[in-house]
Amino acid sequence: MRAFLCLLWFTGAAIAADVPAEPKYVAAVAELEKFIRHEIEQKKLSALSIALVDDQRVVRTTGFGFIDKNRSVRATEDAVFRIGADSELLTKLCVMQLVEQGKLDLDAPITNYVADFRPENPFADTLIRLRHVLTHRSGLLCEPPKGSYFDSETSSTAKSVASVNGTKLAFKPGERFKYSAAGNAVVRQVFESKLSLSTINSVRERLLAPLGIDHPEIYGFARIIPSIGSGVIQTLYDRDVFATNESSLGTYFSASDLATLMRALFAGSIVKQSTLDAMMTAANPDTEGCGLGLAMSHLGTRRLFEHTEGVYGTTGYVGGLPDEKLGVVVMTDRENASALTSRIGTEALTLMAAVKDGSPLQKIVASTAIDWQATALQPGYYAVDDSKTPSLRIERHHDRAFLWPLTGGSPAELRLVGDSLQTDDVHQRGTRLDAVTGDGFRIDDVVYRRLPDAKPQAARTELIAEYGYDEHLVYVLEEVGRLYVLIDWHFLDPLRPVKGDEYVFLGNSRYAGEFVVFHRDASGRSTSVTIGGVTLPRRKIDGDGGTFRIQPVRPVDVLMKEALAATPPAPKGELATPDLVDLATLDPTLKFDIRYATANNFLGTPVYPIARALLQRPAADALVRAHRELAKNGYGLLIHDAYRPWHVTKVFWDATPKAQHTFVADPAIGSRHNRGCAVDLTLYDLKTGQPVTMPGGYDEFSDRSYPRYPGGTALQRWHRETLRAAMESNGFTVYEAEWWHFDYRDWKKYPVLNVALSEFQR
Repeated sequence: MRAFLCLLWFTGAAIAADVPAEPKYVAAVAELEKFIRHEIEQKKLSALSIALVDDQRVVRTTGFGFIDKNRSVRATEDAVFRIGADSELLTKLCVMQLVEQGKLDLDAPITNYVADFRPENPFADTLIRLRHVLTHRSGLLCEPPKGSYFDSETSSTAKSVASVNGTKLAFKPGERFKYSAAGNAVVRQVFESKLSLSTINSVRERLLAPLGIDHPEIYGFARIIPSIGSGVIQTLYDRDVFATNESSLGTYFSASDLATLMRALFAGSIVKQSTLDAMMTAANPDTEGCGLGLAMSHLGTRRLFEHTEGVYGTTGYVGGLPDEKLGVVVMTDRENASALTSRIGTEALTLMAAVKDGSPLQKIVASTAIDWQATALQPGYYAVDDSKTPSLRIERHHDRAFLWPLTGGSPAELRLVGDSLQTDDVHQRGTRLDAVTGDGFRIDDVVYRRLPDAKPQAARTELIAEYGYDEHLVYVLEEVGRLYVLIDWHFLDPLRPVKGDEYVFLGNSRYAGEFVVFHRDASGRSTSVTIGGVTLPRRKIDGDGGTFRIQPVRPVDVLMKEALAATPPAPKGELATPDLVDLATLDPTLKFDIRYATANNFLGTPVYPIARALLQRPAADALVRAHRELAKNGYGLLIHDAYRPWHVTKVFWDATPKAQHTFVADPAIGSRHNRGCAVDLTLYDLKTGQPVTMPGGYDEFSDRSYPRYPGGTALQRWHRETLRAAMESNGFTVYEAEWWHFDYRDWKKYPVLNVALSEFQR
């Protein structure tokens, strides 16, 4: 279970029964739902649900979209969604009930309740107390070695807590906020030791059953077949890592269940008002922030409590205005979507408060795409004032812009909100760029100046890799001469060397102050990394250091015979007459490595009878222009493939396992290669004649092939961007999943061709 800034991440796009808006809320709900529909479309969500509460009334519940990955099951009142391994908020409410009854003391040392709790505490004068773990100020590591977010095996609460023994505190207890799933496990262990009952059963018995939330779907995946929503994790490079409902980990609720919980909180039937007030009091009275299970801030002048939680692909939000007794529940099908759910939640509360006050409703301002032609913003590195050390990086991809905080934080897309540039995506929003000029901008009171473009220095690569498991990847990369960790899919932290292969997190994330230790083999290459108390293996990527290969679904020679006998898709509409040109006749400095004419390709066998690279004449002329522009900076183009007969596309599709079809074209449509308007290529160094290094290899069926894949070294990514910039400035567009594949802008004008390469004359 994950939480951030003490906001509970309810995983899932739970859909409650569709309750029409009360008459006085009709206009507010219409404005809110117009915004929600915009966000679903713009941020490519599959499902979202919302419930609005006014004291003891549920004034609106509804759902949007579909809860299954096939988009066949609409969100209904029967849908339930996972809200974490053990809901942090529900557990803490039960703990506070025991505090009210005098059975637990917030200021007692944890060892009063868990005698064998023994993390290494360098601050011997300060013990970890129950209050510290409830407010995430214990100094414990983010993840326990056992039962962690990165652990491939489930673990009991007792084993998770026992695994914390021997790990070192990152900070002095009570000193600062630092989210800790290990601390959540300790809270559960305290709770279970007091009641001699598992947390799940205790929560069900003490909290849910009295509220009437006791349907069988809540616990146990086996009973939840038709109504569970799929969850998605989306990477920073726009790939959905997985959509799953296949884990048994979690507790399950609908939006109406959580609306019932909200009503009970307002009624004082769960804990006393004084206890709720204590839960909503920040641990540090000088700052707004995490209280005893709830995050406190203000919405305008009104007190606001929030809690967000997520696990395995979904996110949800519970928020409320306690003095007005207004509440909202938002759930969606994307992990790390706290910025989206909290924005919808706070906009809902703002509208509801206006209705209750009789004030005019304010229109919600939704973001729109950036217009590169109309903005002075430039891609590149930016430093504070006159510093030469980069603090930010602006990335451009097609017509989108992204801000990368190099001092630590969450990279995010920049969009227009009104007339200002702001970060706005599912996981981060609100950073505004002011006074944007060609050489800089201001964020709050800090001025950032663009640094001159420069080729990065080569960096050592023994430690740079992906670590962990499919659903829990950690990327170690290099940027501006420093190692970084990209963790939890969206959080970037710089590392400071300590000694040897030991580093420490420098950023302000949930891993702040924790140590990172690399482990190497005899050659010096890393084999694993330990982050805090969790060790993650280095991932083996097929093709790493050589040509990527697949095991064809069926023999290639059989597939070739079938493809040669098959018929390409019929042309539609009036199309241009093909005029294919042999690239080798256009410029003698173009280099060629036509892999498909050899066995050095992903199928391990030749599929072309001759090594030729042909393009439609306009595309060929544009490619030569890009090649000559690159020569000014010491680079040339190395061509791997261009025009591809349709029957070869069919062989690729039929030979490739379905799970890897992202990297091959569907012959039912025909590819842009078949039209003579696509080219696969890379850069070579004019001085050495050798190909440059990229984050991943040509024709590699892995995430490293994505044009925005963040891993690797700064130099590798610079090579990739140098290639992309030259090609796109001459009318090509990079394919979304392959850094080497570029489509010419006029590809739609040409028919799908199935003429063999050998039939074209030079």
